[in-house]
Amino acid sequence: MPSWFDDELSKIKKMRGAEGSDTGLDRQRDEFRQQFLQAIEATVWPAFENFVVNATEHDFPASLGREEDAKGRLRAVHIYILPISGAEASPLALETCTYKIAMQMGTQRIAHMMNFQNRNNPRIKNEFDFQGLASLTEPNVDIKLKRFLELSLEYCKGPPSL
Repeated sequence: MPSWFDDELSKIKKMRGAEGSDTGLDRQRDEFRQQFLQAIEATVWPAFENFVVNATEHDFPASLGREEDAKGRLRAVHIYILPISGAEASPLALETCTYKIAMQMGTQRIAHMMNFQNRNNPRIKNEFDFQGLASLTEPNVDIKLKRFLELSLEYCKGPPSL
């Protein structure tokens, strides 16, 4: 006896028709994903690597990483930094300041997220910016990285005095 779950899956298969999953929306998403990957490899990743090299040359613990979806496809890249000279680079300490660029497939936008301990600080606020693929150009990524460094340095001065 088929369940309501089976019925829903059957409806989806019928809606997609003979083409299978190769609908216009799927092609559009695949193209968006491909453009995102190209921009990450050509522009963002080299800029992130350079940022981490410069940070470690200044004795700041820093790392970068990639995040994948359940199918193993790239969905985001991030940088962690703790801009305190000589600080211990524990995983939790490194997440003090995070800049993440994530693909938002549903809206086909790019999220630029700067988080500082994932909470608001009276002096430094988390920043979120949602733009198109054009935001992944070298000049724009450089501006974002500079802003991230400025905010990270300010945030790590310590708690605001009361």
